[in-house]
Amino acid sequence: MINADIMTAIVTPFGADGEIDFNALEELTNHLIATGSQGFVIGGTTGETPTLSHDEKVELYTRFAQIVAGRATVIAGTGSNSTQETTNFTHEVSEIPGIDYALVVVPYYNKPNQRGMMAHFEVVAENSNVPLIMYNIPGRTGVTMATDTVVTLSHNANIAGVKQCTSIEDLEYLVENTDDFNVYTGEDVQALSAKMIGANGVISVASHIYGSEMREMYDAFDKGDLKLLEP
Repeated sequence: MINADIMTAIVTPFGADGEIDFNALEELTNHLIATGSQGFVIGGTTGETPTLSHDEKVELYTRFAQIVAGRATVIAGTGSNSTQETTNFTHEVSEIPGIDYALVVVPYYNKPNQRGMMAHFEVVAENSNVPLIMYNIPGRTGVTMATDTVVTLSHNANIAGVKQCTSIEDLEYLVENTDDFNVYTGEDVQALSAKMIGANGVISVASHIYGSEMREMYDAFDKGDLKLLEP
């Protein structure tokens, strides 16, 4: 299981020249670790991965893993709406030292059925040297991976979890019907609710700004200090 309850879907800083600003990335990463992030998604939706070239993504992931240097869990975004492209890129990224997991989004635009989604993730998982975290975000992809499909895929030895951007009821269903499977909400508004129902935690964007407050909230919950959680 992933030993991280707050993971930040980190932005990709750019300079005025349009190039990735790795100095800013290092400064931001150190700040986020200091304010409570225990893991990161690099190259997710927030990291603008659809607008990055292949070479930019490889350099970004390689240098980010070096910046983190084992201080936190690193999940790299490798998904697309092409099974072959996703399989090839995930395999390539899985060989980068310091990458712990690959985040693979449900194929977008194509609108595969549930059987197609299962086939997609099974092929990618078979060819990856690191476990997958599935990314179920129907608001972006235009299609929903059913909770029962997620549960079925949770039995795959190389699929370690899901980032779920749907209802809290769906999240609770996944927690209750999977074993040794990492369940994260991708919705900041669900951060506390997710923890309360037994999910691992949140893959957050708000933690860029409110990391210390989120860490205080989670630590208070873990200690049973419910007064601190009152509005």
